[in-house]
Amino acid sequence: MNKWPSISPTGYHTIYFVYCRHSTDLLYIGVTGYRLKKRFNSNKWFRPKDMWYEPVMVFSGREEAEDWEEYLICYFNPPKNKYLAAKGKGQKQDIEWVQRRANAVRGTKASEERKRKIGEANGHKVRCVETGDEFYSLSEAARWCGGSDSKISLVVRGKRKSHKGYKWELIK
Repeated sequence: MNKWPSISPTGYHTIYFVYCRHSTDLLYIGVTGYRLKKRFNSNKWFRPKDMWYEPVMVFSGREEAEDWEEYLICYFNPPKNKYLAAKGKGQKQDIEWVQRRANAVRGTKASEERKRKIGEANGHKVRCVETGDEFYSLSEAARWCGGSDSKISLVVRGKRKSHKGYKWELIK
């Protein structure tokens, strides 16, 4: 039983490649019956700053497009297809791997020390103007004041005056 409709909203099916913007490596191969812009605007995984896509082939039938997609995935072996491919198409996910990964993630929380180290490595240092306290990241500052890192970011960029009664500034 095919879960895909035989008629797409556009009337045709497009095979597309998704590339990494920085290294131009092929990340993913997919097929869609939608216009590519609509397909990627509704996808949480796709990040336009890091990725770009291009149409490769266009078909009038879904089955032929899926057959070509399967062939291209086997030929190019893109890394994201291993985890994101639809059930029954592309490279199938290893069930044991999925269960191990789910068990590893489920119920685990990063310690405050781990969060601080991540903030030191990746974050933007900020200072609370009123108290003079310095933080390695917006998230650490948000945990300290019980607020939101995005709101602190707005204060730092000058789009807001304060957050949780504190004024914030970026440390360079």
